[in-house]
Amino acid sequence: MPEIDGSYLVAKTLKDEGVECLFYLMGGPNYEIINNSEDFGIKTYDFRHEQAAAMSA
Repeated sequence: MPEIDGSYLVAKTLKDEGVECLFYLMGGPNYEIINNSEDFGIKTYDFRHEQAAAMSA
C-alpha cells in the first residue's frame, strides 16, 4: 500500500467520485497528485497553456 499523504487522498477521492481524466498544467505542487492519479487509473493530459487545457476539458 502506498504511503498515505494528501496527494494520495486527493487522487483516491477523485477516483471514488468517478473522475476519468485530468487536464492540468504541470507544476511542482501538482506532481504528486498527478502521479497518484495515474496509479488509480485516471488518464492525465499535460498542457502548456491554461486556455488549451480549459478548452480540452
